[in-house]
Amino acid sequence: EGDAAVILGAPDEAGKHVTYGKKFLEKAQSAGIQVLSSGETKFKSLPAFELKFITGSNKNPTKGHMIWFSYQDLTIQLAGMWQGANKDSVDACINSFDGISNDELKKIKVPTLSLEKAKAGESLDDFSKRTGNIWKNDFLDVVNNLQGQSTLNEGQELKVAIYTPVVY
Repeated sequence: EGDAAVILGAPDEAGKHVTYGKKFLEKAQSAGIQVLSSGETKFKSLPAFELKFITGSNKNPTKGHMIWFSYQDLTIQLAGMWQGANKDSVDACINSFDGISNDELKKIKVPTLSLEKAKAGESLDDFSKRTGNIWKNDFLDVVNNLQGQSTLNEGQELKVAIYTPVVY
């Protein structure tokens, strides 16, 4: 309903989580934002800087929770803001941020562009089923400039999108 948000960012290289947190703290204080707490802490066992604040009117305040932490060669920023009774949802979302296992990585698949050859007389539906194409026929038609061609020619190359595992 537009009364809560969680934002993930990676502002710069690792080791600067305290620098980013303190810079934001200074800006918040100079803007008149009420800081509830701030300081160095741990997030998922990683060194972090945390800031909790309230801004807006007393009648309809916005509350916020920001965390900067360093992981490998990045500083990660998680920011949650909410109005009303959304604190638990925002906190649950922030706390769900965690590493990913190798088994989980193997399950991630992303759309990848590929060139595939058609068989003689093959329909777009049959071609898509055989190749694993995830595009709808209308889009496949436009991307490949088929101009409504209903059957394909032997060896005709078409651009398709297929799901492939993420490789790291």
